[in-house]
Amino acid sequence: MNKEWVKIKPLISVIVPVYNGEKFIEQCIDSITNQTLKDIEILIINDGSKDNTLNIIESIAKSDSRIKILNQKNSGVSAARNNGISKSRGKYITFVDADDYIDKTMYEKMYKKAEEFNSDIVICNVNDVLNGNKKVSLNLNEGIIDIRKLTESEFLSNEYFKLGTAVWHKIFKRNLIKENKIKFTNYSEVASEDTLFNYEAMLKAKRLYCIEEALYDYKINENSLTKSKSAKENMIKRCMNTVNIMSDFLSKNKIEGENFIDYITYWEFINALSYVDELKVKLLVNSIKEYSKISTFNKAIKKIALSSELDKYFINHKGSYSIINKFFDKVFSLLCLCKLYYFAGAIHLLRLKRANKIQTNDVNLNGGEVFE
Repeated sequence: MNKEWVKIKPLISVIVPVYNGEKFIEQCIDSITNQTLKDIEILIINDGSKDNTLNIIESIAKSDSRIKILNQKNSGVSAARNNGISKSRGKYITFVDADDYIDKTMYEKMYKKAEEFNSDIVICNVNDVLNGNKKVSLNLNEGIIDIRKLTESEFLSNEYFKLGTAVWHKIFKRNLIKENKIKFTNYSEVASEDTLFNYEAMLKAKRLYCIEEALYDYKINENSLTKSKSAKENMIKRCMNTVNIMSDFLSKNKIEGENFIDYITYWEFINALSYVDELKVKLLVNSIKEYSKISTFNKAIKKIALSSELDKYFINHKGSYSIINKFFDKVFSLLCLCKLYYFAGAIHLLRLKRANKIQTNDVNLNGGEVFE
């Protein structure tokens, strides 16, 4: 172990999982090592890469004692991040995806806000990067969110969905994560490992701070149009499991969140259907029937179909909820409520085809890549 690295008392631990990242890992690491905040440690978790990734990161590490390489058998991003958390020593923990990069002032600005406002979590805005062009992703309002002055239900209703579901544009107080034993769940078990980590961390936090400036650059790649085999596998059950975990967390912590769980039930339903292997009504119908077995399904569908009180939940992270999406949600949920699953499958097929057409047009306009 590098003796210089041991002496460092890092303010932030930056955790970077990487698998077969030889084409992009150098840009990512350079953006971290060049941070204006120097007192950081960089934990690069090599998740069993089979290409030249290990040689590249070992070469970079020779010239920067803040870098520590952790090698593990290929186990996925969740295991890699958990490995990084267990080895971290910083006051704050953060994550960077290996194919992304960050503004050189990102951690200095986030650390200062965390200390100034005694924040458990600091969140910055994000740039979606496509062919070198940047588009701001979130609709963040600069300032503090004092969760202690809100009920958890108020936070889930009014704030949670504005803050993004990814972990990589946030820093988390290490004690918050360690004391509450917050870990990433394997992607083979849930629909989104980031969502659950964020969810638990935010509900255990006392104060959050939002930075309106976009400091994290999220690169959209050519695979954005397709769903990988691992992503499609058992997605219905993984979405159902996500809802159950979130619901159990509220119950265990005695948090009122009925409306939130109704929304999540519906959101994960739509998410699951987008991963159906082929765009065929029969396959969609089978997936609808399978998902309808979740205990919260009937109540959630009824509320979506017959009430407008959940509209605020459907405003996406960019601050909009289009009329056409509202039309699809209302009609689709009404058909599911009446158990007219074939017609529900048919109208959802129209929605999927429309979404694919929009993405295809974006690809043609942007040289093979797409903004999501």
